[in-house]
Amino acid sequence: MADCVKVSGTNKNADSKFIHSIKPPQTYKDASKILKQMSEKKGTFKTCLYNARNNNRHKTVYSLVTGTMKYNSILDELIESTCLSKENRLDKELAKVLIYELFYGKKTLLGNSKPVLKILENKKELEKGLKRVLKNKCVEDLSTTVYIRINTLKTSMDDFVYYLEQQEYSEIYYGPETTYEEYIKLVKSLEIGSFLRDFHMDHLLVFPPRTSFYDDTFFQQRKIIIQDKASCFPAALLNPTPGSTVIDACAAPGMKTTHLAALMENNGQVLAVDKDEKRIKLLENNLQLSNVTCATCFCRDFTSIDPKEEPYCNAEYVLVDPSCSGSGMVNRLREGSVRSTNNSADRLRKLEWFQIKCLNHAMEFANVKRIVYSTCSFSPEENEAVVTRALAEHKGEFRLVRALPEWQRRGITEGFKKMSRAIRTDPEADMTGGFFVAVIERKNTVNKISLENVFDFTKKEITEKFDERKGLQVILAPKIGKNEK
Repeated sequence: MADCVKVSGTNKNADSKFIHSIKPPQTYKDASKILKQMSEKKGTFKTCLYNARNNNRHKTVYSLVTGTMKYNSILDELIESTCLSKENRLDKELAKVLIYELFYGKKTLLGNSKPVLKILENKKELEKGLKRVLKNKCVEDLSTTVYIRINTLKTSMDDFVYYLEQQEYSEIYYGPETTYEEYIKLVKSLEIGSFLRDFHMDHLLVFPPRTSFYDDTFFQQRKIIIQDKASCFPAALLNPTPGSTVIDACAAPGMKTTHLAALMENNGQVLAVDKDEKRIKLLENNLQLSNVTCATCFCRDFTSIDPKEEPYCNAEYVLVDPSCSGSGMVNRLREGSVRSTNNSADRLRKLEWFQIKCLNHAMEFANVKRIVYSTCSFSPEENEAVVTRALAEHKGEFRLVRALPEWQRRGITEGFKKMSRAIRTDPEADMTGGFFVAVIERKNTVNKISLENVFDFTKKEITEKFDERKGLQVILAPKIGKNEK
């Protein structure tokens, strides 16, 4: 093992004192603070993130935290196996953030603070140690796939694809006979500068890890939304019709709210509810940037709203995406078949109680005909158990709909009746975050829309694209020409 470069903390010369006075960039400090709070179980990921929120740093901090969480066990072992384990003055969470940024993030570190210099001084040893840890753990890196949802309230798929082609991106085409397994192989084989259209979701494009649009004009103007595929399922499965009234019960920061507005073509009413004042401001800002005109924000506790109160009593659809453990977001690494989380039984019980309260309350609105309940959690206590109990407490009024019949990963059925009608997404198999989604309908709903056909239009579009390019091979076909604008 290479010798660790030692920087004495007692050196009194001017240069050392100057370097010591330089603080790490605030984004690094914010990210490490959030990670520390989560490790000490002082809040959920979302709570810690928004409590530390700064408008100018929010996106960068989010990226650092989620990235570091993804590699958490790897980074822990790496630090323990190198000379950094003896650096008592180096904050461990900050060290993990810096190592993640250096090897998996932007691959460079900002500033000349002592923590930054310490990591850079030992870069070669850390690089060797990282390879050793990955090899010993037999870990396959499933780095985060980037999903871009087209905001149809401001642009179109054709316009954005045309823009990408002008930027020399290459679209990877596949045909109508392509299986989902073949599609996932295409996703895994994507290289920087290439993209493809999602297998299920219209207006969703797929890019390889480390593709960044944060500084792109399309993102700055919210013509595109950076949103994980699994996070798009709740709004799409709620499938509100234009002109309807929808409640987004736990709306901030607003990605699902903007998706609902786009599905409704800004025609109707979205009542976006969140009880956190800081998050409401973020929600309002995101809606304004996204050109959402059909939504109204309310800083209220959804469970305290009287179901007979105007305008909530007119709601036909409710999206319930409550606070959860976030365990589906934590780990996108394959480490055998074990997913470890820091969620205590007591904390899960508290979350389950709150989630049941939210879903039960959604069922109290007399005009509601469809509810979608979703979490980004793996825990059955937050998912199947919540839906099962809520349905039991409203026995005979609602039914669980079999969403996406062809989707392979279903809800857990052991101990939970009919939960195969719900869906789960798997980070390894689907290259998304881990999500649970259940679609619930009132039994006396008239003119029900078949959920089996919600995503058929995607297959139709792919078929048409394929037919327009006759002679094009469907698997990993070379790009041919430019789309007509």
